[in-house]
Amino acid sequence: MLVPVLLVPACAARKTPTTPTPISTQPAPEAESPAPPSTTKPASRGNVLETQDGLASYSGPAFESRLTASGATVDKGSLVAAHPSYAFGTLVRVTNLANGRAVIVRVVDRGPAKNVQAEGVLIELSSGAARNLGLTAVGRTRVRLEVLRWG
Repeated sequence: MLVPVLLVPACAARKTPTTPTPISTQPAPEAESPAPPSTTKPASRGNVLETQDGLASYSGPAFESRLTASGATVDKGSLVAAHPSYAFGTLVRVTNLANGRAVIVRVVDRGPAKNVQAEGVLIELSSGAARNLGLTAVGRTRVRLEVLRWG
C-alpha cells in the first residue's frame, strides 16, 4: 500500500550566518549563585561564600514552637536563624567575636525586624544557637557571618 506524502516548505526563511561561530574547546564556566544584595565584603576563606560582620540577637522562649516563614517549627535546641535576605536553607557559620565560639545555623525565617536591623543586627538566632555562642546573658553581641552553602 502506498501512502502519498506532501512536502511543504517552511514559512520562515532561515538566515545563514556570514561568519562561522567558533566552537570552544574549553568547558563552559559553571554558573555562580548570585550573592544576596546585602554583601558587605568578599569572603576570605576557600569554602566561605560571603562574610559579614555585625550584631546578632536571639529570639527567646516565646518564639519556640511557632511556625517560621519557611514552614519550619523551631524547638528550643534547634540551630536555626532568621536573616532578612538569605535564602531559606542557607548554612551560615556564626562566630561570636567576643569569645571566639562558633555555631553553624540554617536560615529558616525572615528577620530581624526593620527597626532592629537599623541598629546593626544582621541575624536573629534561635535560643539553642545563642546558648552555644554564649549570647543568652548579653542579648546581643558582635558576630561574623560566613555563608557556607546557599539554600
